[in-house]
Amino acid sequence: SARVGRRKIVPVPDFPLPDHGPLDQDPLVPPPRDSHPSRSSSPRRSLEPALDCPLIFDTRKWNWSLGPPFRVPRRWCACGIMSDKHLIVASGCGKDWDLALSKSAEMYDPDVEQWVALERLKSSKFSGQAINAVNFKGKLHMVCGKGVGVMYDPKTCKWMDMPKGMRNGWNGPSVVVDDNLFVLEETIGRLKCYDEIGDCWTNVVED
Repeated sequence: SARVGRRKIVPVPDFPLPDHGPLDQDPLVPPPRDSHPSRSSSPRRSLEPALDCPLIFDTRKWNWSLGPPFRVPRRWCACGIMSDKHLIVASGCGKDWDLALSKSAEMYDPDVEQWVALERLKSSKFSGQAINAVNFKGKLHMVCGKGVGVMYDPKTCKWMDMPKGMRNGWNGPSVVVDDNLFVLEETIGRLKCYDEIGDCWTNVVED
């Protein structure tokens, strides 16, 4: 990772785990507020069963720190921001794969500075993958490469299945811009936008 300046790229400091080797590439989460992106990661060796807290990078102080401990140590989990301030991590695994952990989810609330348990996922298929969850129209969306897509509704505190058309067309990196959900279909160079009314995807740019 690096900081982009006007004329040069400046490397960011090393992760605060110098004795434990490289980190698995779990999702880098955008800052919920105050420009503090965080990465939920774990080393490929040591620190078993998994990382017990997120790593936080402060772009103002330009340094890393350890965040509040998870309820359950985990790695290879889905991560995303809900309601501009609540960080959610879901699924993943510890030292060994565990069904209960793979269906678990928790949310960090900065107002109370602690992680709280959420409703369990119906599927364990999100474990073992680095997944970025996306906040779209007030719900947190996440998909995995195993044919499963879910949404978390903070109003009902429930997980629900994605609409069929949304899930079938969500086959690449995603981003939300001005309340529009875009997906890049990398294999053919196609940028698509989701049509919520028709539950379908429309092409924006195609190579």
